[in-house]
Amino acid sequence: MQNNNLRRAYFLGILIFFISILTVLFSYFISIKYNLVSICFPNFEGCTSISRAGRYPPAVYIFKPGMMLVAFMILFFFYFLKDTKKAFSFSFFFSIIAFIFFFLYIYFLGEGSIYRFFRKVGIFIYIANLLIAFLFLGYEYKNKIKNIFIKLCIISNVLLILVAILLLPFIYKTSGEFSALKNAISWNFFLIVKINFLLFALSIKKAL
Repeated sequence: MQNNNLRRAYFLGILIFFISILTVLFSYFISIKYNLVSICFPNFEGCTSISRAGRYPPAVYIFKPGMMLVAFMILFFFYFLKDTKKAFSFSFFFSIIAFIFFFLYIYFLGEGSIYRFFRKVGIFIYIANLLIAFLFLGYEYKNKIKNIFIKLCIISNVLLILVAILLLPFIYKTSGEFSALKNAISWNFFLIVKINFLLFALSIKKAL
């Protein structure tokens, strides 16, 4: 049963990475086509935010269902990896909180004051809980899976948490002429977090 759960988590980790990236990219290209956003390399130039690239029709019809699907996959990814011998799993607990705030952020995308709350507060709660969930997951599996991929995942996650702590006040308050920098940071954060899923999936593959 444990191996079956590991296989499920492996496939989910791969899907989370690719579906997340492709959903955002397709949404961005569609928004460019309909002149909803500027053309640039957003990871470096930050000409638009991820949410702006996907919150207007017709891009929203790809972005919203795609990211909602990812939200559920993230929840099941941590569910399949939780320790069945223990009544309580810290990684799964924090993943539930992350799922709730991510799902609500996507659900209310672009809808007035509710969305503004999730854009300013909710998305940070999602990211914080997801990183904490990954931290506990790495701790739970570091002695069960010993390969370079899980070590990279743990290192990446620790660095993300440290960077998030340092940049959070800056990102939250930044606007105006520095908004492009804020957007670029968000794009790169999104990418590295999704790479974490890929790294953990590869670590699982090595262990199967």
